[in-house]
Amino acid sequence: MTNKDKRILIIAGGVLIAGLVAYLAVDGLLLSELRWCGTQQVNLANGINAEMTKKRANDKIVSQLNQMASRTLGDNQQIVIETIRKRLDDIAEKCGLEGQSKGSGRPNASPDWKPVAASPLPKNSPKDKDVQLGWAITARGRLDQVTDFLYMLENEPYLHRLENLKITPKDGKLDISVTFLTLALAPSSSGRSPATMPDNIPFADLKNRKPEYAAIVARDLLRPYVPKPAEVVRPPEVVVAPPPNNPTKPPPPPPVATFRLVGLPNWGDDQEVSLRNNLSSEMKYVKVGQKFAGAEIVMVDYRSLPRPDNKDVMSYGRLIQKIDSTYFSTELGQNVTDRREMKTTDLPSELQKPTTAPAGTTTAEAEK
Repeated sequence: MTNKDKRILIIAGGVLIAGLVAYLAVDGLLLSELRWCGTQQVNLANGINAEMTKKRANDKIVSQLNQMASRTLGDNQQIVIETIRKRLDDIAEKCGLEGQSKGSGRPNASPDWKPVAASPLPKNSPKDKDVQLGWAITARGRLDQVTDFLYMLENEPYLHRLENLKITPKDGKLDISVTFLTLALAPSSSGRSPATMPDNIPFADLKNRKPEYAAIVARDLLRPYVPKPAEVVRPPEVVVAPPPNNPTKPPPPPPVATFRLVGLPNWGDDQEVSLRNNLSSEMKYVKVGQKFAGAEIVMVDYRSLPRPDNKDVMSYGRLIQKIDSTYFSTELGQNVTDRREMKTTDLPSELQKPTTAPAGTTTAEAEK
């Protein structure tokens, strides 16, 4: 390599080094500053978007508060509670409800009212803030009257809620108790509109209520349990057929063994025995004191005892029959003729006779 070539390489290397040094200087002074400015611009844009999102949420909350405030009667607690009392009294009168307390001297005494102590919202806040107040109502009426009353309360236009609803059937009517709560909104410096709702808004029209309310009355959902009336057992009608021209031996009666003990219902003081014919599935009902299959039905025993045919299985009911002076038992699920003779010790206490010693026998001899 000649000296000229060396000079060219040295000059080229110096130019490259000088260019690199110039780039680093420009990057350190200008480009890094530009990148910092870009980062600050992105952060500022994100902050603006977050503030705008908060503002939209705040505007929505303020709109909801204004809408709720427009459904109140103002901040005067006395006016609010008396206005609500008058409306509730009018609703109860329209529905025909009466009071539960007796001795009022009026056939249609108005419902009983008890004011609910005013409580600030939220709890433990100063008394000059929003306050919750209302009335506890106790009344009595028919099912349709109580249903109309609850419908009209639910559709009251004023801001409210219902608590502690209790309905109890009593003497053919319903006793209802419920707490009606509303708000007295205090003046606010946050831009919330003052309460402007008038106190003469018409009541809910019962003609527009939902079909579910009519179904409650139609199905009588709150009717108390009515026990099944005692069934009147009529003797079977005996039809005497005329003798045939060619008399033949009558067919034998169906075997009693086909009747199975399937039920031991108890209707109050009446005990009944349910029997089913295994051949025709026909049901037959016999009461205690009647005779069936050559035996007198003495009583239904509901004691829990091991089954005679399987000591590992408990039986919770049996039929006790009497033939002459001997007692027999048929367990639930057995045929009527599957009788088992009962010892005196096996009988219920109602059927056990006290043992008396013969005259002239000492106590020690009687015990032997």
